[in-house]
Amino acid sequence: MAVFPDDYPSDLLERIFEKGGSFTGYEVFRTAKYGLVDPRSFWSTYQEKKSELPLPKLPQQRQRKKKLGLSDYSTSCFLTIDRPKDICSVSLKEHPQATVIQGVTCPACGPTLLNSITGHVDWWLYDSVIPHRLFHEVEVNKDGK
Repeated sequence: MAVFPDDYPSDLLERIFEKGGSFTGYEVFRTAKYGLVDPRSFWSTYQEKKSELPLPKLPQQRQRKKKLGLSDYSTSCFLTIDRPKDICSVSLKEHPQATVIQGVTCPACGPTLLNSITGHVDWWLYDSVIPHRLFHEVEVNKDGK
């Protein structure tokens, strides 16, 4: 049976399905802030905070509350290239090597939750999965043009 990392909440899967999560595969885009399609490119917000790596922020993003929510344990993906491309443009100073990657959320790697209004997909990855093998780099103009 697939499991989440040990330090994730024990009721995470139950909470995901209460919010409408499912095991659905989506063709998605994502920002790889270090320019590589590797396991680190799929860390959740929680894993990044835990490792103390800086996160790229868009100007309109609010400061996160101290209490962690469901999305903090997910890997953010998007149905269109627009948001990952914007994130690359905004984070050029901090992460000049950031790039956009494209692939598929594999249900065997973990459940997903789609926000059909924004096109944002939360993808909760099980421990020891290798989602980076399902993605490839997409060439984009990073200066926002």
